[in-house]
Amino acid sequence: MAVAQESVPVKSIELEWDPVEKASGYEVRLMPAKGGKPLKFFTEDAKLMQDVPVGLYKLQIRSRSEDADIFSPWSDTMPLEVVAKEITPLKPEDGAVMESPDANKFPVDFEWKSVDGVKEYTIKVWSEKRRETPWVFVTKQPKKRLDVPPGEIYFWQVLFESASGISYAQAPTTFRFTVMGAKLTTPPIGPQTLNPDMQILEWEASPGAKAYKVKLYFRYLDETEFKLVDETTTENTQWTFNRLNRGAYKLEVVATAPRRSASDPGSFEFTVKPSDQEIQRALAGVKR
Repeated sequence: MAVAQESVPVKSIELEWDPVEKASGYEVRLMPAKGGKPLKFFTEDAKLMQDVPVGLYKLQIRSRSEDADIFSPWSDTMPLEVVAKEITPLKPEDGAVMESPDANKFPVDFEWKSVDGVKEYTIKVWSEKRRETPWVFVTKQPKKRLDVPPGEIYFWQVLFESASGISYAQAPTTFRFTVMGAKLTTPPIGPQTLNPDMQILEWEASPGAKAYKVKLYFRYLDETEFKLVDETTTENTQWTFNRLNRGAYKLEVVATAPRRSASDPGSFEFTVKPSDQEIQRALAGVKR
């Protein structure tokens, strides 16, 4: 009767080293510390990402000349640990969305579950704007506080080194969170809102706003309840109409911007009255 063999778990390793001048590629050799057939990989760049069985290895690298198929001597042996240790984020949670009351900075507390047998952690944080210049810190504690600018999406990883001094090569998981910028101020709206001759509704800009969501409500003068009659989104601070019917109106404007909390709506009520000529015509009609 055949006995089923347990499959060996694999993890993704990520290695990087200083490039060699005029090298056309590199050969990486992983020799299992407990013995067995070495694993060999070839890469044209001075880095390697590869799935390998979990375990302890002796790592060596050599370069290949670009002028001929000649390899350099193997590098000195370096111990390498590939183990199924995972970082579990505690704060901020993966995918968290936070709102900053400050327009310039927001303190973020990074915390993760401690991992057994770890000498130190390296935390790496970057945003969409700072992909090439991340913040990098080394700490012995499973936590770190960092002030970041609001209004951006952030990513973070934690790498760690074993207390035994064996380098750890598992590719880290990337987590993300969003820091919303400070809430936008309500757009100022007042008597200057209506230009009856040009049929323009306008308001003052809200600092930091990129667009405005605008709603127009209407009611007849003998009614008490407003009804939504039109709405739009605009990057300008005015809304032009061909004609506004006679009656009572209410304009509501909300300032918006990417990754910032929308403002409270600013509102203004006004009345479009009939002209003197319209009144005269109406009175003439009544006299008849």
